[in-house]
Amino acid sequence: MHSWLVSVNQQSSTKGTVKMEFAPIALLGALVYKFVDFLKFVKVGDWNAAGTQVIAWAAGILAITLFANSDFSAGIDFGGSSLASLNFVSQVVVGLSATSLFSAFYDVKRALDNTDSSRTPSLISSRTPVCDVDPPN
Repeated sequence: MHSWLVSVNQQSSTKGTVKMEFAPIALLGALVYKFVDFLKFVKVGDWNAAGTQVIAWAAGILAITLFANSDFSAGIDFGGSSLASLNFVSQVVVGLSATSLFSAFYDVKRALDNTDSSRTPSLISSRTPVCDVDPPN
């Protein structure tokens, strides 16, 4: 068993012990949670939040794919398989899930930080840029 996985053993009356790993469930839950958030953002027209989530997912997929094709990938394990051995679809799933998990952690941090001390500018601005110079006639 890998150190980053947490296993929970449950007793089943018909099949004996059922082994359930916590990390994949957490990653799946985070992905579903952030996808539902994304749909809510789209529904209300919050294009900054929706666009930022899409960019985060794309960056996560890109990062996982880059690492999978690097010399470092053999030392990184996901669910008993090295990152180097994962096919592209599995890399996409890991990239989406990991990014969603960190996005969910960011949501928790924002909820706890009522001083807004770690505020960063919006990635996608909903405002039209203001030009200080009048256009030529």
